[in-house]
Amino acid sequence: MSGAESANISLYDFDLPNDIDRLKRISKVVNSKKDPRFKKLIRSMIKAGAPEYSKLALWVSYLKEKNYQVNIKELKELYYH
Repeated sequence: MSGAESANISLYDFDLPNDIDRLKRISKVVNSKKDPRFKKLIRSMIKAGAPEYSKLALWVSYLKEKNYQVNIKELKELYYH
């Protein structure tokens, strides 16, 4: 929730509750990773430049690209990027 707030994004715009307990219940469901509301929310936060999600997207992209050839030094550099 704080990532959305820091990017001036309302969870209501994605048909998600702004209440942390209700949001936890929804996100803990096994199928939540396929829920288009969460996918749209994450994409919007990355696009808005929310630092936590931009960094996460950078790490995931690096790990997907390098697969089993990860260089720890490069990964650490991304952390401080």
